[in-house]
Amino acid sequence: MIADGENAIDDARSRPIETARSRDLALGILLTAFGFAVAWYAQRYGQGTLRDMGPGFVPRHLGFVVAGFGVLVLIRAAIAYARKTGTARAALPHLSALIVPPAAVLLFGLTIDRLGLALATFLTALLLAQTWPQARRLEATLVAAIIAAATTLIFPILLRVPFPILPS
Repeated sequence: MIADGENAIDDARSRPIETARSRDLALGILLTAFGFAVAWYAQRYGQGTLRDMGPGFVPRHLGFVVAGFGVLVLIRAAIAYARKTGTARAALPHLSALIVPPAAVLLFGLTIDRLGLALATFLTALLLAQTWPQARRLEATLVAAIIAAATTLIFPILLRVPFPILPS
């Protein structure tokens, strides 16, 4: 009989944590969706430049800022959940799988003009290999080299897409 009473007390103590986590999750989803919706809607107005801002410049960028805060709240909720359930270490590889691919795309976009298609593709594939939990360095480097060679063969050579192949 005492065990049932102790379970009821433990359940009552954990409810505020569960409610707070649910609120963080809901708030994160709401902020992210609202921010992206505002940014998308602001495309209807002229953006202008940083020096000569159009009517859609500030709403668009504020929408992205609000969406960014929503993502931060979602990450906070995920970390709180991982700590509560004891899966923090198990969640880290999954977290890297969410962060590394967008970072790799950003890396590719920032390096293709300076480094050329071959090196930008190689670095992007090497960075993406970091999401493989069982990847070895030699295998990842070999796969990245094969992907870079295939991309270089297909796009600029066979399809004649005007990408710089090597650094200029």
